[in-house]
Amino acid sequence: MSLPPLRSGDLHIQLTRGGQSALRDLQPGQILQARVLTSAQPGGNTLLRLGGTGVEARLPVPVQAGQSLTLQVTAVQPRLQLTLLPASTGQVRTGGAQAGTAATTPPPSPSTQAPGSASLPPAGPAGGPSAARAPLLRQWAPAQASQAPLMASLTRLQSQEAAPVRQGLPPAVRQAMEALWRDLPRAEGVTTGPGLRRALLDSGLFLEARLARAAQGGDASPVSRDLKGRLLSLAQQLRSLPPTARGDADAPPPARQEPPPPFREAQPVPQGRPQSAPLQADQWLATLQRQVEGSLARLVMHQLASADQPEEPGQSPRWFLELPLKGEDGVDVVHMCLEREGGHRGRREDPDCPWRADLALDLPGLGPLHVRVVVRGDQVTSQFWAEEATGSERLQQALPRLRERLQSRNLEVVNLQCRNAPPPPEPPTREDGPIVDGRA
Repeated sequence: MSLPPLRSGDLHIQLTRGGQSALRDLQPGQILQARVLTSAQPGGNTLLRLGGTGVEARLPVPVQAGQSLTLQVTAVQPRLQLTLLPASTGQVRTGGAQAGTAATTPPPSPSTQAPGSASLPPAGPAGGPSAARAPLLRQWAPAQASQAPLMASLTRLQSQEAAPVRQGLPPAVRQAMEALWRDLPRAEGVTTGPGLRRALLDSGLFLEARLARAAQGGDASPVSRDLKGRLLSLAQQLRSLPPTARGDADAPPPARQEPPPPFREAQPVPQGRPQSAPLQADQWLATLQRQVEGSLARLVMHQLASADQPEEPGQSPRWFLELPLKGEDGVDVVHMCLEREGGHRGRREDPDCPWRADLALDLPGLGPLHVRVVVRGDQVTSQFWAEEATGSERLQQALPRLRERLQSRNLEVVNLQCRNAPPPPEPPTREDGPIVDGRA
């Protein structure tokens, strides 16, 4: 998709008062790269990420979440004025280079407020955020970052060659880090119904709800292994260190592609294991803090995307989350969306209403992979989209075995196929087909 043709009089962008204040240090002529955080029609309000700062703006053209824009500062007095450059009419990038600005101050650190302190009000309509959620989106969307770099750092710190660096960390930080690593679910543990249920409960998505239920005296499973709780514990230990102990914490993070912020209408995106150069011993604390804060902010964004929408009768339950799964040689992040079509929380559900799961992952030897699983009663449909030919061939060879295993669970396999192509852009429909028995 490309932006429509622009005329010189159509290029000006209107910022809200908050956006004017957040970008007060810009200079005339400065070129900025922005990422669109919320889709909007012409003249509608949208959220932009500019140099790590989230600002609300009104654009003269339609935009989609994840789109990259090129802007120029044309005036700063009496009001800041930005112009949408025609160069932005090129191909839309939905997961490309990280948005930022040239010659601006580094993005503010989210460490001033713990993500766990953010309240989670009901989500707004799927077409856009409600007024209650907009401040939370502005706060957390610019700070969110993939969990994959943190998981790669934890993997490296557990290696034998990193033992001196690990032992050199402050004891409280090391203990919190080791507890987080110990409680990460293992890949083989989610191959059973109870194991998958435990991993989903401990994903961090339900921490506050489980704590609230326990406080009210209701039945609640232990939350000691909860991912968000472990991240908050590690973040608190890192925040309590003096700046000199953390090293150069204000240094800008290395340039890398970040997944777009998760919104309710978004689809999962694959995230591979990052490849980065080994760090010096004095860089680990600053790196860990940056990665933990970004992971916490992203987890909050998933909670916002999964919040109930009670004002919409018939709104299907939907959970948007990420699962880091430990393997033999690293951690893979599985991005998933779980939905019950026609289901309602707190009510008796029609057993014929299908469960739908969309998953995205990037595995060594397979490459970027998208999976769609639908279970309706005893019928199951599974579709795979492998973006690399090698991955597609390996999956094609494994499909007969998968069919046998599904049938051994007394499931009728309606459709099972793999395509060497990106997934379709439109959201899945009832006719599209599901790997996990949702009733397990």
